Amino acid sequence: TLVRDFFSRHRCHTPYFLEISQEFLRYLQTVRQPQAGDFPFLLELAHYEWLELAVDVDPDDIPLTGFDPGGDLLTGRPVLSPLAHVAAYDYPVHTISRDNIPTSPAPQPVYLIVYRNRQDQVQFMEINAVTARLLLILQDQPAVSGLDALEQIVRELHHPVPDQVIAGGQQALETLRTADIVLGAVPVPG
Repeated sequence: TLVRDFFSRHRCHTPYFLEISQEFLRYLQTVRQPQAGDFPFLLELAHYEWLELAVDVDPDDIPLTGFDPGGDLLTGRPVLSPLAHVAAYDYPVHTISRDNIPTSPAPQPVYLIVYRNRQDQVQFMEINAVTARLLLILQDQPAVSGLDALEQIVRELHHPVPDQVIAGGQQALETLRTADIVLGAVPVPG
């Protein structure tokens, strides 16, 4: 019923097969009214599925130059992969299956990075809110060092032990480097 309604009522903006998931998401957001039998996570699951496909077919590649792959992620400016996207969901969309159908939102938002690694494999990584905030700061403020971004988080959290946040953030950046989400670093102009 849902698919029939999509094809009959939604006016697609593109005829390309690989963009149908984006059209379906647009349909859910703008055309279709929620129905009594809908799963509460329908829109979030559609977004997650669209994001996985978008990362998979993105024509960009992970750059090989313009940064030091082993560069210091605290004193330098971490370089993020253009093929990594942070998303936040109310439901654990990455675990939904026939055997796992949540009926209520998770107690805390679920933060995921959907990315494509150097082997062209689409992956996801569940992260915490602080790591999600760190990546958003680095994305929105590309001139800041890793340490500057972490110090901003310390201020935002009013954290009583700043060194704990800095150490945890450094470990998170190294984990993200191993996964090809953080590619390396460039020196911050002095």
